[in-house]
Amino acid sequence: MQFLSRRSLLQSGLASAVVLGGEIPGFLRRTIAAEKLSLATGDTIVVAVQLAGGNDGLNTVVPYENDVYQRNRPTLSLKKKDVIPLQDGVGVNAHMKRVFALMEQGQLAVIHAVGYPNPDGDHGRAMEIWQSAEPDNPHPETGWLGRAADRLAEWTRRSTSPIPAATPSIFISEIATPLTVVGRSSVCVKAAGAESLTLDTSLASPEDGDRARESVSGASEASVEAAVAASLRAAERIAEASREVSSGNAAYPTTLFGRRLEFIARLIRAELGARIFCTEMGGNGPGSFDTHSLQANNHGELLAELSEGLAAFVTDLARDRILERVLVYTYSEFGRTVRENGRRGTDHGSAAPMFLAGGGLRQAVLGVHPDLAEMENGGVKHAVDFRQVYATILERRLAISSQEVLGKAFQTLPIFG
Repeated sequence: MQFLSRRSLLQSGLASAVVLGGEIPGFLRRTIAAEKLSLATGDTIVVAVQLAGGNDGLNTVVPYENDVYQRNRPTLSLKKKDVIPLQDGVGVNAHMKRVFALMEQGQLAVIHAVGYPNPDGDHGRAMEIWQSAEPDNPHPETGWLGRAADRLAEWTRRSTSPIPAATPSIFISEIATPLTVVGRSSVCVKAAGAESLTLDTSLASPEDGDRARESVSGASEASVEAAVAASLRAAERIAEASREVSSGNAAYPTTLFGRRLEFIARLIRAELGARIFCTEMGGNGPGSFDTHSLQANNHGELLAELSEGLAAFVTDLARDRILERVLVYTYSEFGRTVRENGRRGTDHGSAAPMFLAGGGLRQAVLGVHPDLAEMENGGVKHAVDFRQVYATILERRLAISSQEVLGKAFQTLPIFG
């Protein structure tokens, strides 16, 4: 069998772009045709939702009775009428009423004050830290879910099948594939959505631009070839799913985020064998959550879009009892400052709440709202290390050793029943 070198794979474009309907190299076409598609069904699934720009956690989960909060935000602070009470003096932004309904049903939880020591206030670097889970590594090459996908792909390769049954991860958006899902020996398939099925794949590679990555370090040429073949197969199955699998007749919002989640629900129903999905709100660069000015005009609308999309997705999957094996988590590169600035906005802070949605959640709220008198980078001081959340997801939802993926042990959280 003909093998492609790692370099020629990259140069040929196979590891950077796969277009449905385009010409597939003969050796890969033969490899794909030689094996019947064997898909795992019933496996647990993780869906990552990236909120780009730094979501203002204080106006998301709101300490509306806190004097420090009210004094420091003369134009941006929310009052009791603007929130849905959650705990004593703490409420959810009223624009997120559908999210609150999920909390009442035991399908959504919030974790207070999630962050990490010595937080970075630069958009790119902070997002890189959250995506790689390597705060001490100035040039991370892979993402934490990419490393998890490597292990999932390896398990499949060790089975009786000569190559993986399907790609472990899929990213749904128009923007560049985030570091979160970049692995060394597994390939993340990217799709813009059901309407645009031009797909590309991502491996850790030096061609990525601002990161010096070595492509598929330690992986054999055969395993690289297998990963690309799997992504091509998954691309074909995604195309089929977009035509054949319904979204469960759920009423999704017509927003871009809502359409992305609807597409993910269809792909989950298609049982492609993918265990990791990723999508985003906010776009490229600093992102729309970067509310330095006139925050009151748009932040509530962003939260409403997030809330409506998540609620539709959860309701859709719960109807067919698929939600029991799905976990959604949201993350942003940092929260905002406690004090508003002179432009009626907020600046880069540190910790912020995370939302989890899915089946098997133990409680609606984990932790207590942080003491605003004790700040970090002008923002909320973290009480929970985000790698504890990741460790819990790895151990309790993907059944993967968190120490192998994260590099060291982190205490898991009592999130699941």
